[in-house]
Amino acid sequence: MGAAWNFNQVFHLSRGKYFQWACHDDVWASTLLERCVETLNKMPDVALRYMNTTYINENGISTRKHIERPDLVDESELRRFRSFFDYHIHPNECNPVLGLFRKNILKNTPLIGDYPASDMILLGEAVLNGKFHEIPQSLFFRRDHPLSSVRANPRWEERVVWFNPSIKGKIQMPAFRWIFEWFKSILRSPIGVSERVKCVSVLFPLAKYNRSEMVLEMKHGANEWIFPAHQQAQGNIR
Repeated sequence: MGAAWNFNQVFHLSRGKYFQWACHDDVWASTLLERCVETLNKMPDVALRYMNTTYINENGISTRKHIERPDLVDESELRRFRSFFDYHIHPNECNPVLGLFRKNILKNTPLIGDYPASDMILLGEAVLNGKFHEIPQSLFFRRDHPLSSVRANPRWEERVVWFNPSIKGKIQMPAFRWIFEWFKSILRSPIGVSERVKCVSVLFPLAKYNRSEMVLEMKHGANEWIFPAHQQAQGNIR
């Protein structure tokens, strides 16, 4: 069924007011969940509690530490979103998606999409619904090895199939998809109209950054869609 279906099915089968994804080969410190729950119980305006990440290899040996972004605790949804987006305008690691969420926030999102970097857009939507708090200690140990999803599927087309095998061979336009999904996430968010407009304006640098990639995607799409259809039509005429 693919990774996206699996991630989302786990959520749909869950119960309780908090939710956390747990990848089978990662390791949690014994106090991780306790620390996350403690914050969410005390601070109702926090949407996500996450932790600094230490990467470990297949043998459990530490390879590097990843310091996450500063806490996103501004009262303004727009400023939280802009701070989050500035961090992710260039692809960046999304370890906070493996933190503890309020379930009522996640249930109003599409969850994990069937395309790479959907976790980034999910986090961007969540930050419009509440604050993010970080545990400064490394309580989360993420496994990094040759069979991990990104390293085992380095090409975009391979990763798309990992998320959803049913779309294998179909044309993918990731740069356009990201813009489209960001836009939808803003429209779904419980913020005022003026804030939505301002959040949409935050997307402009992403479009500018990806403009060359978007041009290539349009050319590729034209080659795959328009020209084969034209050639088929010519063949039918003859």
